Amino acid sequence: MAGFSDFNLKCVYFMSAMDIFSVGLAIPLLSPYLRSLGASHLVIGLSTSLYGAAQLISSPLVGSWSDRRGRVSVLCLSLAACSLCYFLLGQTSSMFLILLMRLLLGSFKHTQSLCKSIIADEVPPYEQAGAYGKLAAISGVGFIVGPVVGGHIADHEHGFSFITIIILVCFWINIAVARTLPASHQPRNRAARSNAGIQEEFFRVITHLKSVNWSKHQSLLILKLILVFTLSFYFSNYSLLLQEKYGMTPKSVGYIISFQSIIGSATSLLSGQIQHLYEWQYPPQHASAVQIVHCFTAMAAGLIGIGYAESIVGLLLWLIPLASGAALMRTLLTELLVQKASPQERGSLLGAAHSFSAMSRLCTPLISGIATDLYGSSAVSLLSQIMATVGAFSAHFILKGEYLQHYVS
Repeated sequence: MAGFSDFNLKCVYFMSAMDIFSVGLAIPLLSPYLRSLGASHLVIGLSTSLYGAAQLISSPLVGSWSDRRGRVSVLCLSLAACSLCYFLLGQTSSMFLILLMRLLLGSFKHTQSLCKSIIADEVPPYEQAGAYGKLAAISGVGFIVGPVVGGHIADHEHGFSFITIIILVCFWINIAVARTLPASHQPRNRAARSNAGIQEEFFRVITHLKSVNWSKHQSLLILKLILVFTLSFYFSNYSLLLQEKYGMTPKSVGYIISFQSIIGSATSLLSGQIQHLYEWQYPPQHASAVQIVHCFTAMAAGLIGIGYAESIVGLLLWLIPLASGAALMRTLLTELLVQKASPQERGSLLGAAHSFSAMSRLCTPLISGIATDLYGSSAVSLLSQIMATVGAFSAHFILKGEYLQHYVS
């Protein structure tokens, strides 16, 4: 890690946690805030869809741009744009401007994928599992704390507007921290690129995306797609399911979500040690692949168990394999993607993987709504169970084949 110290790595962890904390402040309160302004459920759904659509398109573009221009410079521009959008989001009552800000936020909000790209560039491959695990664990703490702090602030008059000012400050703190990092992944022909116009730079990004060997990574991208759809189906009616099946209040639902986040964060923190345990039993190039199969199996078992759990204690017990498997899967898939990719491809690949989450946010609300109307809320839970089971079988057959023969740890 020439020029990249342990302190720099901790700065990346800090930025990721601050980013998730900022999102946690606002996102749980956004829908109630829009309702207080008179927005219909259609408009609220449209705001989510616009964000997801923008993420779907922009994620690979921003990732490719960072491959060309450098991670830190693109990260700083992204943070500056998001800080302004969040600030304006809380200072206007115009639905048009709010929807526009959500669209712009979806276009520029890529802190997590850029932080992962920096780790991929600067951390040796044998240390990346632990680094990604710590990143996920520390970020998870931000999401546990953020909604609690935001909920208390939102109780006051003009609470949401004050929250967006706090987010503005958090993003500018992140910019200051990012500026302390060495220029991660220096692009080639820097002088020539600095003189390129916006249109020319855009076409260069598109050309770079076309040059990525996507077929080499399609197996992992397929598994990533299955993972995000599994979780999206599960969370699409999560609160409704808990309230209907167990009679929980919104406050109780919040505690359940926090419990699940704590389990996921703890698992992510231990991902490096878990990787070493698997490497004692399997060759290094097989260890991560076997973990992915086991994680999908644990998720499927957890989802099926939750579907049949009649008590809150049973629910909590089955949440453990679900949250642990999902948290470990995110780390593993990221690790395998960046280890197979060249430095010039990493941003593009992580951006594409991130766009799958945006795709799921676009598709699952519609599918879940139709399934719930036709068959009840349990139908959506069944869809998540099916997706996790498909993921377990797919991982087994995909990863034991050609991919494992060519994977180099």
